[in-house]
Amino acid sequence: MNCLSVRIKRRAMVYTVVFALLGIFWVGNTAAEGITDNDFRYLPSYCKSRFNRGADWEYWNGIFGSTWIHIHHYCIGLRALQKSWAALGDEGARSFQLQRAERNFQYVLNVATRDFVIYPELELKMGEVQEQLGRGGEAVKFYSSAIRRKPDYAPAYGALSAYYESVGDLDEAKKVIEKGLSQNPSSKSLKRRAAELGL
Repeated sequence: MNCLSVRIKRRAMVYTVVFALLGIFWVGNTAAEGITDNDFRYLPSYCKSRFNRGADWEYWNGIFGSTWIHIHHYCIGLRALQKSWAALGDEGARSFQLQRAERNFQYVLNVATRDFVIYPELELKMGEVQEQLGRGGEAVKFYSSAIRRKPDYAPAYGALSAYYESVGDLDEAKKVIEKGLSQNPSSKSLKRRAAELGL
């Protein structure tokens, strides 16, 4: 484990203990976190509720459980990942957004319980970050973990297949889609991907 991961994990543990002892449910300052009201248009509805302690706070708390108080980090990471795509051509800005996404996704991975309802999605997004950073092996690990955790999760099969295609391994790309369709035969995205690969 590298020094950055160790620091993130220690910080996550400290935050968790503080929240548990004091019962504080921090409401994020959107300006301080670099999230604007406009950004909420591109994020899941629960993100705005988490930052602004919306009327549906308890509803989302019931869905996400103990990880709910940390979900703003996922929202920040998700928006940073979106912005990294918009920054193509500006390597400095793109790198900044990817590193921001990675830090926040890693934080949630460290504190989330393994039954966290969107854990597979979180791993998928972390895989996308790793792939953009040129860490193909790490991307494969996250995509594969998302599949193991949720065997019918079509987006993870699609991402893993696309990665293999991008590195010239068409046989593996096809195998991934075939496996995905065996688990989720009604998936339109996997059927479309199969057609693209000539299956």
